[in-house]
Amino acid sequence: MSSGGPRSAAQVRADRPRGTLLASSSRWAWAGPFHADEYAPYPGVLAAPNDHIAISATLRPSGYLRETRRGQTFEGPVGAGDAVIIPSRELTEWTGTIPAHVRMAVAPSLVAEAADDIHGTRARRARIADVLHTADPVLARLAELIVAELRAPDHPAQRLMFDSLAAALVAHLLRAYAGLDEPRAALPALTRRGVGRRRLHPPAPGRRAGPGRTRRRRRAEPAPLRPGLPGGDRRVSCPLRRARPHRARDPAAAVRVAAAGRGRRRPRVQRPGSFHAPLPGPYGDDAG
Repeated sequence: MSSGGPRSAAQVRADRPRGTLLASSSRWAWAGPFHADEYAPYPGVLAAPNDHIAISATLRPSGYLRETRRGQTFEGPVGAGDAVIIPSRELTEWTGTIPAHVRMAVAPSLVAEAADDIHGTRARRARIADVLHTADPVLARLAELIVAELRAPDHPAQRLMFDSLAAALVAHLLRAYAGLDEPRAALPALTRRGVGRRRLHPPAPGRRAGPGRTRRRRRAEPAPLRPGLPGGDRRVSCPLRRARPHRARDPAAAVRVAAAGRGRRRPRVQRPGSFHAPLPGPYGDDAG
């Protein structure tokens, strides 16, 4: 274990037992504030504080491991995919056999930058929690992908892949281990008309959206022409209406016409206008 202040990722790599480093991002000259190393099993050590956040994900299970940090202890078997999160400047003691794992080092500046993008003014309170042991499937899948990139041959697209995995890891840490969950806005209640006041589909032409919408009125079709009426009068035959033009000239005829239509069902008609053409027949102008 090296003496002095908090260790960097390169110093942690140099302090590990010889021959245990299987793959590392240190071979890439473009490696930035995120580093990853794959290790074979080795005996427990007393790990000095780091200047970065360390996340270790187990690749193969281990029989027994004891981990002590800040007066807290985890003791027991470790399964594949289990993870440990160590904040910066924390001393950790390991007893037993540390299983094969991938160690990911995240610079605090990377976390602060991502927290500012996600939480804005609340980024000052962003602090990754100290986790002695967790079975996190997201961390396990990210660790598998990072190991696959460490083992893959160099490729021009590898930097984009590695940076994307680093961004996904930091985003997951802020979402699950920083205690800064943003309140989720409640979705509007579903109704028959749509979602809340907002409709799922735009209203049809002629309709108003919302609870007070009106039905679209159908345009009334003109009544068919009645044969035998002068000028193609579209009026429906109704005795009372036929009597109106002749009330002034022959009141008795109007009474007779009204009596003849009594008891019949009066049809619903559309008024063609105020003008009524004279009708032929016994009630017309030529009636004697």
